[in-house]
Amino acid sequence: AAKLRCIVSSSSVATYGSSVLKLGQTMAIHGKRFDFAMDEAPPSWSSVGQWRTADAELCTYFMEDLDEPMKKTRRPFRALIAPMPFDKGAMRFAFYVVDEENPDRKYVGKVYQFDDPVFQQRSTYEGDMGSQAVASYLAKEFSVRYPESPIEFVQAHLLDLGDARDVFPFRFMALEPWITGKYEKFTSNAGHIAKDSDLAQ
Repeated sequence: AAKLRCIVSSSSVATYGSSVLKLGQTMAIHGKRFDFAMDEAPPSWSSVGQWRTADAELCTYFMEDLDEPMKKTRRPFRALIAPMPFDKGAMRFAFYVVDEENPDRKYVGKVYQFDDPVFQQRSTYEGDMGSQAVASYLAKEFSVRYPESPIEFVQAHLLDLGDARDVFPFRFMALEPWITGKYEKFTSNAGHIAKDSDLAQ
């Protein structure tokens, strides 16, 4: 039988409790949202030279063992960021991002919608990165134990825009690879599980 290849979206693995907490906080700061116009047109990769730029730092978080603290690597990252988000969910806006030094590397940058320090601070994004590091580790362990249904975890990063606040109204983005194709969602942060999912829950 063909192997089932499942992709766990790295931006959707924050714990249920954390998601509920943040949803509760959004009620407390209702109205304090970034006012971004949306650009739903397909990305024009040939015009990325006209996008906004930032000399940023890219941080990658990972775990080698669940009994050990989360580890982090960092490197400079020259980011080209689309001026408008192309989509949004209940919590975040999504922007197209390109690595200027490696233009074939395309990403999606996700930013919390709320113009409030509760969300627009490093500790909030690092909390999400911690959940994602755990999920990445568990996905690898799952794939070792159940090779007939491997899970590929989409690596997420924290993009720190540093002193670019005169260009962007936010400092941090959760960054993950941009992947083409059609997707079907089997689970959600609110606890939904599709009945026809072949993936063990």
